[in-house]
Amino acid sequence: MAFALNGPLMGNVYQNYSFSWYNVIELEEIEPVTITPADITIYTGGESYDSVVNGSGNEIGAVNNGLPTPGFYIDLPESVNAWLLEHVDKENIITTESGKQIVDLSKFLTFTYNYAGETRTWELERYDTHDNENNSTAYDRFIYRIKPAVVENQEIPIRLQFTDENGMFMTSDDFTVDLEDLFHEYDMTIYSGDLETQKVKAVLRVGEQVVSYAAEVGEGKLTVRGVTDQNTATTEVVTEVPVEEVDNITVYVPEDTLFYINESQLEVAEPENVKLLVDSIVPDEDNTLYTKAVDGFEEITSEHNVKFNYLDLVDTGNGNAYVTTAGKPITVYWPYPAGTDKMDEFHIVHYEGLDRNDNASLADGEYDMVLYSEENGNLENTDQGIRITVESFSPFALFWEEDSGGNGGHGGNGGNKPSLNTEDHYGYIVGYPVDYATGEPTDDQARKPVKPQGKITRAEVATIFFRMLTDESRNAYWSQSNSFTDVAADAWYNNAISTMTNAGILDGYEDGSFHPNGYITRAEFATIAVRFFDLSYQGEDLFPDIDGHWAQDYINQAADAGIIEGYPDGTFGPQKQITRAEAVTMVNRTLDRHPDQDHFLEDMLVWPDNLDTEAWYYADIQEATNSHEYQVKKDAQGNEYEVWTKILPIRDWEALEKEWSDANSSENPGDVV
Repeated sequence: MAFALNGPLMGNVYQNYSFSWYNVIELEEIEPVTITPADITIYTGGESYDSVVNGSGNEIGAVNNGLPTPGFYIDLPESVNAWLLEHVDKENIITTESGKQIVDLSKFLTFTYNYAGETRTWELERYDTHDNENNSTAYDRFIYRIKPAVVENQEIPIRLQFTDENGMFMTSDDFTVDLEDLFHEYDMTIYSGDLETQKVKAVLRVGEQVVSYAAEVGEGKLTVRGVTDQNTATTEVVTEVPVEEVDNITVYVPEDTLFYINESQLEVAEPENVKLLVDSIVPDEDNTLYTKAVDGFEEITSEHNVKFNYLDLVDTGNGNAYVTTAGKPITVYWPYPAGTDKMDEFHIVHYEGLDRNDNASLADGEYDMVLYSEENGNLENTDQGIRITVESFSPFALFWEEDSGGNGGHGGNGGNKPSLNTEDHYGYIVGYPVDYATGEPTDDQARKPVKPQGKITRAEVATIFFRMLTDESRNAYWSQSNSFTDVAADAWYNNAISTMTNAGILDGYEDGSFHPNGYITRAEFATIAVRFFDLSYQGEDLFPDIDGHWAQDYINQAADAGIIEGYPDGTFGPQKQITRAEAVTMVNRTLDRHPDQDHFLEDMLVWPDNLDTEAWYYADIQEATNSHEYQVKKDAQGNEYEVWTKILPIRDWEALEKEWSDANSSENPGDVV
């Protein structure tokens, strides 16, 4: 989290005001003491601070909203600060790096609220509890935590509210950042709730002398960086050099390394909670990062394989606040991609400065590319992995020329391809068991949505094609085992992924993972579809945005065969995540289905979010969700279309997969889940 502590001290509007110290003196007519939350930057997914409210003023701390413990800075009237410097013990005064003297207010200042005979008192403590030269300061300011008030043994914490750019208060859902939106900013302030704010006082005590001031609240900034949730992980930061080859991207730092909250000088409270965030990249349509590396470094060509990762250090125990080491070097070990070893040549590109601090396209981001290679002397192939040393984190790309051939193998297909069942027109996707309007669970078929514009995961696509195999192909390639690192034997999608991988249809990623819950891209889907056929294409690219893309050949073949189409502007968008509507349209073409809405049946299943018969995907969604008998006809131009003749019952795919598993249990025992 970034404490960006700026802003001037309050100007003194009463420099000639004289006052004496007797018990408690009310000075409401002079400038107040100001409490301001310190700016902070976090990633989603961390353990939370529990005093946050939504727009109705209700606490949402019962859920893990992923917010860190807030820090505050306090502005005193200038003359009061000068008086304190003269009258407090020298041990309570520090001199900052810039030579400014400031007082530790945690020993002298509290905030109180008196109402209806009840008194609440909030005390301050330094944010950084470590014994160090920094003394909880950043940018010449002390940073404080505000401790909960205690009334009748009940803790009453300071609560915060967050307001977005549209003026709406935040709720816990605001921190589920999706792939289309990896950045949020909120105005952050103290939530007053039912308090009469004019009754909140700042009470300053020096010995027996007490003065009470009015208190007011300023605004800070909360910046939230999202993660893709595509195999996102946090890995341990190790303090001993690895002795064996690493399995994951691993960070090594010396044991005495200090970690700081964001780019401040505040030390992380519990260093053992600092982890390496390893996330995927969300490429833009032009695959900008890849293209810039190929264009920018003669050592890297379009023949290289590439693996992108977004890396950063985070404090997992404090809202996934991002962490720095004040420029101290950090050693990073990459595992060797499948099919490679220390004898191969690797290049790593660091896109320095490309943080998730806006939602602009990668093409417009401001960053520097740094090349790590053995030739440059800043990369070394070791027994532990590919090693480089960095001082900061952001996106990285690992390039190599050796082809790992994917993971999971294509065992047993002997060069043959699996066959799809193009005769029986079974519905192969179902709706969601929630009410279309309310989101509540429902058994009412008429209320269930099918979400044409929703995304579809790699596991779901594997399952669709697994179900559409002919029985002969499914039996021939049946498998319940794979070598992917993230497809467990008891996962519901294991049968589908293992069998389709064994059939040569699916590949994983270079790091040995499959990303079953990751949303599939248009390029990945096109690749899967064409692998069922013996296709070739020798002409010019059929889309202007696929040159140099890893799936360039597959996309051309799929387009030439009529399986895929581009967008109205002529592009294909290979890195765009495919929608469910686009996916079923491609599946229908792969299965040689030709739905025609003029020849559907009245008793078919319908969906509340697929009632617009003018929508381009209407017919394909109906085809994908209704099992039916049909006849194939041709129009005057010779184009085939279907005439539905009978609606069939919905298939119980779970029961069928259990039946398939039992039938293959003599060779591959195990249940379908």
